[in-house]
Amino acid sequence: MDLQPGKSMDSKLFSFGVVADIQYADKDTLGRRAYRDALGKLEQCVADWNRQTLAFAVELGDLSDDREKQADCECDVKNVLKAFALLRHPLHRVLGNHGLGSLGYKRSCKLLEIPEKESWKEFSHCGWRFIFLNSMVMNAIAPDSPAFAESRRFFEDNRGDEKPEIQDFNGGLGQTQRAWLTESLKDAETCGERVLAFCHLPLCPEASSYYHLPWDYREVLEIIDSSPAPAAFFTGHDHNGGYALRKGVHHVTFPGLIEAEPNAYASVEVFPDKLVIKGAGNMADRLLRL
Repeated sequence: MDLQPGKSMDSKLFSFGVVADIQYADKDTLGRRAYRDALGKLEQCVADWNRQTLAFAVELGDLSDDREKQADCECDVKNVLKAFALLRHPLHRVLGNHGLGSLGYKRSCKLLEIPEKESWKEFSHCGWRFIFLNSMVMNAIAPDSPAFAESRRFFEDNRGDEKPEIQDFNGGLGQTQRAWLTESLKDAETCGERVLAFCHLPLCPEASSYYHLPWDYREVLEIIDSSPAPAAFFTGHDHNGGYALRKGVHHVTFPGLIEAEPNAYASVEVFPDKLVIKGAGNMADRLLRL
C-alpha cells in the first residue's frame, strides 16, 4: 500500500469501532448473560465512540437474543437500533444467528437493512478494502431464508461428533458468496489494497472453538490462505473471544458484550504497518503487525 503524501509509518490513517454480540433482551439473567444490562453497556459504547474521531463503526452480529414471541424479539431489536441511532459515525453490520429463529430471515434483514440476496458487501477507504460477509446464508433455523431447503439437507446429512462445527446455531457462507469473496480478494490484490473482513462466525479454529465455526470454514480458509491480500478477519459469536495468526493473517474473535463485565468493545487505529486495537472492558489491547 502506497503511503499518502506527507504520511510516515507512524502516522495514523484512520480509526473505526467494533462491538460484538450485544444480545440484548428484556428477560431475566441466565448465567453470565445479563440480557437487560446489555442495553446500558451499548449506550456506554456509543457515547465513548461519539467522543472519538472514527471513520465508521462495525457491529458483528447478534443484536438481540431469541424470544418465544416474534413481537418481543422485534421490540428488543428496535431498542438496540434506537441506541445505535445516537451514534454520529456511519455504522456497518453483519448478520448473526440470534434472532433468526424468532424473527425469520426476511424480517431480520429488513430491520437491519441487509439485502436478503447477495447480503454481503465491500467498500474501500485509504488503501484498504473492507469486506462484510454473511455467515448465515446457509442456516438451519430460518425457513424463509433463500437457501434454507438445501441448507437444512446439508445440516442433517453432515452433523455428528466428527464435525463439531455442524450446529444449528452456526451456518455457512455458501458457494455463491465464497466465489464472490475469491473475486473480491483477487481484485483487491490487483488494486494494491489490504483487506480487513468482518463476519459473525469465526473463520479460524485457532481463534475460537470448533463449535463456533461456519459449516464451510475449510473452504473459506482455503480462499483466505491462497490470497496475499487479507491482513485481518474480525469476528464474534464465541463470547470468550480469541486470537490467532494464520499464514500472516490476523484472526481476531471479539468477546461478546452480553457476557462481559463491565463491558467489551474496541476502537481500531489503522497505520501503514500495523493495526492497534484499543479495547474497553474485557476487550484486550492488541498490536497487529502487518
